[in-house]
Amino acid sequence: MNAKDEKAVEAALREFSAPLGERLLGAAIVGEAASPDYVPGRSPLSLALVVDEVTPRLLRELRPAARRSRRRLRIDAPMLFDPLYLQSARDVFPIELLDMADRHRLLQGDDAFADPEIDKPHMRLEVEEQLRGKMLHLWHASLATGGSRRLDRGLLVDTIGAFGPILRGLLYLADAERPASTEHLLAAVEKAYSVSLPAMGEISRAASSGGKVAADRTASLLDAYIGEVRSLVRLVDTL
Repeated sequence: MNAKDEKAVEAALREFSAPLGERLLGAAIVGEAASPDYVPGRSPLSLALVVDEVTPRLLRELRPAARRSRRRLRIDAPMLFDPLYLQSARDVFPIELLDMADRHRLLQGDDAFADPEIDKPHMRLEVEEQLRGKMLHLWHASLATGGSRRLDRGLLVDTIGAFGPILRGLLYLADAERPASTEHLLAAVEKAYSVSLPAMGEISRAASSGGKVAADRTASLLDAYIGEVRSLVRLVDTL
């Protein structure tokens, strides 16, 4: 992370630490900014805070800090967790907890995000649910664009990033190593499951380079993308 973003994160953490005091158990930067996919000035700076207990009173106390963080530092309100939530959510949010485990950098306190114990049946269920949801969205959105190359191009580059956490879940199910970058995740899934995802790889590279997709490639890429997502749905349905 570059110096400007580091200073912004440190300032935001001070804003939230002051009203929380000893109630703040741990803090981390999570997501893209804590991964090799980080792009200075473009990647969202996402904070996650663990407090002793999330209550309506605590939320009210943090609202002024959230306003200042957003207005002065352009950092949105942090995700808030407490130990009870993290322990009891592993059966319904395994993908999200695994993604935070893989993509976080501890800033302060205890590391509550590392190595969550997740049962594979719970992971398989959410992976299938997420993949089926993404497939339905692509079907609907491809109709809504009306065949516009510009809108289709936006659909490609705006949706590919959401597959990163799902791919991590697939690799978890296969007991395979989970690379840090999205592009390498695709290659790891291809290897672990003997599948081919060239369209998703091409779209991922385009998204990381500023969304540049050749006009004459848009339609065929979208067709292949939809087909590859459906192949992943069929794959996870057999696990």
